[in-house]
Amino acid sequence: MTTVRHVAHAVGSTGSTVPAYRVNLRVGPHELVADEPTAAGGGAVGPSPFGLLISGLAACTATTLRMYAARKGWDLTTIDVDVRYDIADDGRGAIKRTITVPVDLPPDHRKRLADLAERTPRDPGHTSRHAHHHDSRAPQIGVTTSKEAHDEHRAVRHPGRSPRS
Repeated sequence: MTTVRHVAHAVGSTGSTVPAYRVNLRVGPHELVADEPTAAGGGAVGPSPFGLLISGLAACTATTLRMYAARKGWDLTTIDVDVRYDIADDGRGAIKRTITVPVDLPPDHRKRLADLAERTPRDPGHTSRHAHHHDSRAPQIGVTTSKEAHDEHRAVRHPGRSPRS
């Protein structure tokens, strides 16, 4: 017999009485709004569905690393997780995740966090680091992770973007 553990639940609601592409969301006790950018015909009153997806990956990664560091008693003053979803000309989607930690974090701590990040997110019921569930009809999306160190007194800069945007 298989045991199913409820992890999260969300309800989205839209219709002809709300602005185009706006979706009112309920996630547990929280209320959110998803929308498309104005360039795509939406009102830009909330993140796009892809924005919500990558926000979840950023939050999951940051939370997991913070919990691990706290459990180990490490003084990890900041963890920045920058996530992008890009689509190539051939239609392939790719998610790029950049994790930035303080430059003075000891190398062995940085390596352990990097190893942990490579397994995040993952289904807690699996033990293999390469375990995936996917619908073969869905587009395949690769997640690439890079790690950076930063001096907390300097802004993290990414090519083509202003600091902390």
